[in-house]
Order: sequence, then C-alpha cells, then structure tokens
Amino acid sequence: MRNGRACLFRQRKEQPVSMRPWILACVLTLVAGTATATTITVGPSGDYADIQPALNAAGEGDTVLVMSGTYSGEDNTNLSFGGVNKVLRSAGGGRSAIIDGGGLRYGFWFASGEGPTSVVEGFTVTNGYEYSGGAVYCSESSPTFIDCTLSNCTSEYGGAAYLWTCSAAFTNCTFSGNQATGDGWGGAVYCEHCSSVFTDCTFSDNSSVHYGGAIHCYDADPTLIGCAFTGNSAINHGGGLYCTEGSDPVLTGCTFTGCSAGIGMGMYTTAGSAPALMDCGFYDSTGPNVVYCEYGAPTFTDCTFMDNTGDYCGGAYVYESVSEFTRCVFSGNIVTAGHGGGGALYCDYAAPVLTNCTFVANGADGVGGTIFVRESSPSFTNCIVAHGVSGPAVDCDEGYTNDPAFDCSNVYGNAGGDWVGCIAGQAGISNNMNLDPLFCDLPGGDFTIDASSPCAAAQSPVCGLIGALDVGCDSPVEAMSWGAIKSLYR
Repeated sequence: MRNGRACLFRQRKEQPVSMRPWILACVLTLVAGTATATTITVGPSGDYADIQPALNAAGEGDTVLVMSGTYSGEDNTNLSFGGVNKVLRSAGGGRSAIIDGGGLRYGFWFASGEGPTSVVEGFTVTNGYEYSGGAVYCSESSPTFIDCTLSNCTSEYGGAAYLWTCSAAFTNCTFSGNQATGDGWGGAVYCEHCSSVFTDCTFSDNSSVHYGGAIHCYDADPTLIGCAFTGNSAINHGGGLYCTEGSDPVLTGCTFTGCSAGIGMGMYTTAGSAPALMDCGFYDSTGPNVVYCEYGAPTFTDCTFMDNTGDYCGGAYVYESVSEFTRCVFSGNIVTAGHGGGGALYCDYAAPVLTNCTFVANGADGVGGTIFVRESSPSFTNCIVAHGVSGPAVDCDEGYTNDPAFDCSNVYGNAGGDWVGCIAGQAGISNNMNLDPLFCDLPGGDFTIDASSPCAAAQSPVCGLIGALDVGCDSPVEAMSWGAIKSLYR
C-alpha cells in the first residue's frame, strides 16, 4: 500500500486537472494490490496445523493448501467457507488429504451463498455422518468439487451429499460405499430443488434402505455427463437413480451396471418426472426390471439395454407412462422367474412410443416374449424385433384391450413366432416385413446391418432406415439357426 499512499498524497498537493493521470494510476495500483491472492498452507510445517483456522484466515480468492495426511476433530470437519469464495486444495494431489469424520461429523458445510469459485479439490472425505449429508451439506450455495472421493459416509438424506436449492458441481469425483439409513433417501446423493452438475463421476456400491441407491431426485433437475453407476442398491426403488415429484434430470453418456433394487434396478421414475437420457447404457443387472417408468414422460435416445435379467421384465417396464425410446438397442435381456412378461419391454396401461429401435435375442421363459403388452397401445415405427430366444416377438395379456401398432418394422426369427398373436393382422401391411435383417456380426454383438439388408435405407426407400443402427458392413452375412442364436445368450 505504500505506493498507493504516495499517489493519494500527490493528489492533494497538485491541481485536480493536471492530476487526472495520477488519479488513474492510483486507482489501478490500489485495485492491483487488493486483487493479489494469498496462499495459506496447512500441515505439520504449514501456516496452520488445522484446516478450519486456515479457512477463517483466507480471504476472497485466496488458496488454502493442505498437506497429505489424515485430518479429524472439530477444526478439520464440518468445514465452512463462511460465504467467502476461496480454494481449498490438496497439496499432495491424488486425494491424499483425508478428512475423517470419525462416524460423528461430516466434511463440508456450504450454506452461506458460496459460488462456483468456492472450490474443494483433491480431497477424500470418509466416515462422515449427519442427518442430512454424511460428507457434504449444501444449501442455497454453488460450490465446486474437483477430483474428490466421498466414501463410507452415512446419512438419512444423502449418504455422501445433501443438495438443497443449490447448483453444486462435481467433476471427476467418486462416491463409494455410502449409505442412506433411517428414512433412506439417496445412498450417495439426495438432490432436492437442485440443478447440480456431475461430470465424469463414479457411483459405486452405495446403498439405501428405501429409495435411490446412488441418487435420489426430488423436484430436481441435475445434469449428469459421463457418469458410471456400478453395484448400487436400494431395498425399495431405484438402485441407481430415483426420480420423483417432477424431477427432470438430463443424463448423457452414463452407464448403469450390476445395480439392484426392489423395483427399477438401474432407474425408477415416477410422479410426473421426465428424465432425458442420451447415449446411456443399462447392463448386467438382476431383479424385477432394470428401468421402471411410472406416471411420467422419460425419454431415451441412443440408449442400450443389454444382458439384464428380470422377474417380469429384463429391460424397461412402462406403467401409465408416455415414455419415448429413439434409436435404442435391447439385447440379451431375459425374464427367468417364470412369472411371464417381456424380456426387453413390458407395457402396462401405457402408450410408449418406440422409433428406430432394435430388439435382438431377448425373451421370457414361461409366459411372455420379447415384448409384453397389457392394456396398452405401444407404437413401433421403423423397428426391428429379431431372433428372440424364447416366446413370440410380442405377447399380449389375454382379457385386456391391447393395441400394439407397427409401422415400417421388421419382425423376424423369434423362437415363439413373429407376426403372431395380437400382431398377426399387421404382417405385410403398413410396410411391415418378415425378412432377415442381416446383422453384421450377431454372435459378436455387432447389430449394425449389412449394406444389402432389407432394413438399410437403400433397400427401404419408403421407410428409410429400419432399426437403431445403420449400415456397418458390406459383405455376405451368414444366416444363423434359432438354436445357434439361443445358445449365445445362455
């Protein structure tokens, strides 16, 4: 500030008009001095031994560097930025600064309007506990978490993070082994009235005693990009993701693998929610159904449902919903419990719309087939239903009014019949066909089609491309018997 004071002194001594350049120089000097950020260190040889005192000393734009090690106790948990935007970073990198809640306290408290320039980077928060948010509590704030791990934390609302009316951002973060007990909402994250963004995050082995093994959304619109959900579970609904009360999350490039729940192993959506999923995948889950859509309008675009096993449906169960599926692939999904149903799709009092979708090698042991229809009117446009391993292509529940409609679709090679039962009258009309789609590599799971396929746009000038995937090869494709196809999925 010495240069700043000299400038002010000269301003008083000289004429105002002649001093205008000096005034400008003084202002710039003062602003530059104010904007200088400070770095404070925490550790055995740092400026402070504990984290909270260092945060208290840090001002707007300052950085607090925390040395590698484990930090616990009152001055290292329930950490608050106090409404000041600053950076808290692990000096050793690799999430080597560990905040241990000891099963009694959580890691971070953001409830003073902190913005996105309040950053937590490179930390592990473990053994945290609180009624709302075992590792992070965030209310009406928008902090940023980068390269952090939130693990083995417990709460009733958000085992790791409770997000209420906030836009917190999480990038390259891991949520693992967290639990929602008691009321049990959101094993890893509880998100209410929030629009948080999760980018390249991993949710693994989180659990809830009720809803949302990984994430519970309540009237919330979070965005998830490139996130992986693995081994999450909920005793009731939504092993990976649970959406209710008009939640409209947007998911792009996310995967759900090996999740479990009472209903909706990967995702459960209800109460007017309309999640939008693009380029997402649901794989290798076992339970009643991998996706359950109820009373809402979810959309699935370029999504994959593969190798799931269900009691009533291996893929998507749609109940009183107007779900839309566009360019989706359903493959190797099986109902094995003998209850009957649809290996790939179960329509129950619903009218889902499916456009350019491919169904391959799905089936239901016992009663049912690839698609099961009960008091529903699903529509299939430019779709392929082929090589079902058990049951017919479409099975309609007797005694109900069912009206599945096919247009420009190819139904071929299904074990229990193609254009049979409730769709028998649609064979050969509305540009429907019964021809081998000529997948490029059916045994290898390549469901693109040969250039000579009847489903290729060149051979289908009226309908255009039929199925989810375009031409991927231009060579003779060897036909396979139904028995050979079935053996691939056993």
